[in-house]
Amino acid sequence: MKKILPLLLALLSLCTVFTLSSAAVENEVAVMLDGYNIEFDVPARIIEMSGASRTMVPVRKIFEALGAEVGWEGSTRTVSAKRGNDTVSLSIGSTELYKNGSLVSKLDVPAMIVEEEGESRTLVPVRAISEAFGCKVDWDGESRTAIITDINDDTVLIVDRFPVSADFYRYFRFNTANTLGIREDDEYDNEMLKSATVKSICEYYSMQKTASEYGRTPYSAEVKSKVNSVFDKYKGYYGDTFDKVLADTGMTEEIFRNVLTVSHFEDEILESVREVTLATPAEDRVNELMNDDGYIRATHILFTDRESAEAAYRKAADATDAEFIEMAKTLGADAGLAANDGSYYFSEGTMIEEFEDAAFDLKEGETSGIVESEKFGYHIIRRLPKDREYIAANIDEMYFFKMAANFKKYVYTELAQELEGKVIATEKYASASKESITDMKSAIEAKMKNEA
Repeated sequence: MKKILPLLLALLSLCTVFTLSSAAVENEVAVMLDGYNIEFDVPARIIEMSGASRTMVPVRKIFEALGAEVGWEGSTRTVSAKRGNDTVSLSIGSTELYKNGSLVSKLDVPAMIVEEEGESRTLVPVRAISEAFGCKVDWDGESRTAIITDINDDTVLIVDRFPVSADFYRYFRFNTANTLGIREDDEYDNEMLKSATVKSICEYYSMQKTASEYGRTPYSAEVKSKVNSVFDKYKGYYGDTFDKVLADTGMTEEIFRNVLTVSHFEDEILESVREVTLATPAEDRVNELMNDDGYIRATHILFTDRESAEAAYRKAADATDAEFIEMAKTLGADAGLAANDGSYYFSEGTMIEEFEDAAFDLKEGETSGIVESEKFGYHIIRRLPKDREYIAANIDEMYFFKMAANFKKYVYTELAQELEGKVIATEKYASASKESITDMKSAIEAKMKNEA
């Protein structure tokens, strides 16, 4: 943080307007909203005046991040922000903060104009502005970060620093019910559905937390532009059926944009993982894969019915590795083997559970019994020795996929489990967690009509 000169006060026109020169930037700080840092065009900072210290931020950026529409009245030098049914306003140089026309707060430090490198920006106290819209504001002194959490009457859960709205909760609950095969007339353990829904939510927000730690933010104009571009492509593709497609999957437009944003962050982070892998010497990467007991090679002969698997089992069990691979490609139903040298290299957590568990239980050269998987059918699995030449020839992709698998395992398993211990339920949760499938679908469809 750079050292600065004391605050320069100036009297302009008929009202007092505080200006700050570029040499007078004091105590720069970070501001986090709903788990993500906000990027400002001029730094957020702590300003001291008359014995009071307040974190000041550029008004347009903070209002836009909060989802408010910004207005400016030049004659009275008043800035305003409208969000939903609430309008917050304050004037330059004034310590009075108004909400819906009524005075709600007297500020220690007034709104002021900052002049830096020929640019003017209006700064406002972040706590007062955020709390006027019902947000919770905390201060992390160690990281010098103002932490805003946008909690309102629609907030169902708080996962770490991420608030989960009723719409988002409904989306996850709706799809979890579908995944579990729950129908409206089913009698089911509601606690199981609630637990599975929270687990799914934590898996989703674990990537958001990771993206934030990697310095990504959904509040930047660049990210918004990219997400809007993808959103428009989907909307154009589905045309008049777009709203129905979203409603059928439990989404609103807001949720879909959020999903696209998180997907964009995941792609960006994985690309940075790829860059790191390529910076490591190829021979070192080959040696690592060859010596990693958690990274194995296996193949399988896949059958869609058990009778065929039993008929082929003895011949498969007695076959050499080369003969087994040939049987897998010619007799088996897994067409993907042909593009993978007749086998798969993988870490834990990357293949279907039944196949993976059986493969890791084998020693090199051993053949499993007949392994049934609900999704694919019946497998006869052979664990194979790793082929150094093949790994060396494909090291860039293989090493990246291993690193990506490790990354996803950390995010969606380890970090997600950690977040489950940080979930806070609001009063809204009790009713939201009891909604029927019909109620959820009706609420989603109603929300889509309002957005339209």
